[in-house]
Amino acid sequence: MKLLKKIFFKYFVYYPIVLLRGEWIWSPLRLFEKSQNFNREEISNIQISKLNHILKKSQNSIYYAQLNLPKKVESLDEIKKFPFLSKETLRNKSQMLETGKSGRHTTKTSGGSTGAPVTVKKSATAMGYELAAAWRGYSWAGIDIGDLQARFWGVPLNPSMAKKAKLIDLVTRRIRFSAFKFSKPELDLYLEKLNSVQPDYFYGYTSMLNEISINYLQSERKFDIRPKAIISTSEVLTESMRDNIEKAFNCKVFNEYGCGEVGTIAHECSHGKLHINAENVLIEIIDEEGIPLPENSIGEIVVTDLNNDFMPLIRYQIKDFGSISYEPCNCGVKLPILKDIKGRAYDFIENENHEKFHGEYFLYIVEELKSKGVIIEGIQFIKSKGKINILIASEQSAYDKSTTYIRDKLRHGFSKKIEFYFSKVENIPREASGKIRVIKSEDQL
Repeated sequence: MKLLKKIFFKYFVYYPIVLLRGEWIWSPLRLFEKSQNFNREEISNIQISKLNHILKKSQNSIYYAQLNLPKKVESLDEIKKFPFLSKETLRNKSQMLETGKSGRHTTKTSGGSTGAPVTVKKSATAMGYELAAAWRGYSWAGIDIGDLQARFWGVPLNPSMAKKAKLIDLVTRRIRFSAFKFSKPELDLYLEKLNSVQPDYFYGYTSMLNEISINYLQSERKFDIRPKAIISTSEVLTESMRDNIEKAFNCKVFNEYGCGEVGTIAHECSHGKLHINAENVLIEIIDEEGIPLPENSIGEIVVTDLNNDFMPLIRYQIKDFGSISYEPCNCGVKLPILKDIKGRAYDFIENENHEKFHGEYFLYIVEELKSKGVIIEGIQFIKSKGKINILIASEQSAYDKSTTYIRDKLRHGFSKKIEFYFSKVENIPREASGKIRVIKSEDQL
């Protein structure tokens, strides 16, 4: 029965939906199964060809036309002469990046790990390549389209967006467990549900997977939850977290790295290496001066989306840090390896009822503000005993509107007792790593 359900969802639900949306994944998936074994020169040739297509299309955008970028390059080294694209530019001039291309596309909003979400429009074809790369990465974990997923993720606060999320969950055959608000009794209910449905794999925020694993290990009740793999994403996976998760559910954790604007960038193989989806993205590592660094040097990650000709992202600074290696991997995959990733460490905030709220909960409120036309440049929640200090970087009018809205939302959904104090700031201070943490404790200042 389980196999029949998988086949039904794969061939009679998922495939027809992506076909209707123009996000067909079959062709790129077949290509990726071969290209993962290509040598470095063969991958570079794919990247040059795709980069030239993006450069040609970018001439149709107001932003890139002003930069006078070449329409064609002969080698990847030539991209080093191009200017960088910052999150601030993307957020404030997104329409100027559009190429005016007609056709189906998807609007994507990043998780806003810097506290200021950005929106990208991505062509249906590019989405197909993004999905195909993800499914290839999941195949390294033994996961296939149609497998039942337990998803530890956010739940949109907006009713219409929540309905859309439920529909997507149905099509992709996943059961969503909220990472926004939970307490120990709710975690126990999560375990009961997992024990009942026996999902094929887990997927979700690293910190949330760690929380459910700790609760599982400490539970007095006997459960027998045995997924075949667990995929962690969105946050740094520490060794202690990996140990907790793998010990609890007796299966391997496969890490995933990406960003909302671009999609998945790298997936972990069976030998613990994060292989870059080099057919979809060109990754550079730069120093503080913007100079590209050699292999195995830690610096800022810069990404070029090689598929999205609807809104080109060329040398986009995602504000994470890491290094690239071309060392051989025992898994047999020849794609380059992303290492030493630093950034994206979210915390939880606990209210007076000992309910824990994931950092993404607060960012969804910021996203709702944006949909109402209230734009803020950044936000940070600093927690301490009995209060939360909220730093907002914005213009005065947006600050006034956002404080009222955020306070009302937090009073209604988070806490009626904790005090909220707002401060208008010029910018949100960065960590030593260069990352901005949305959630901080007072003792971390």
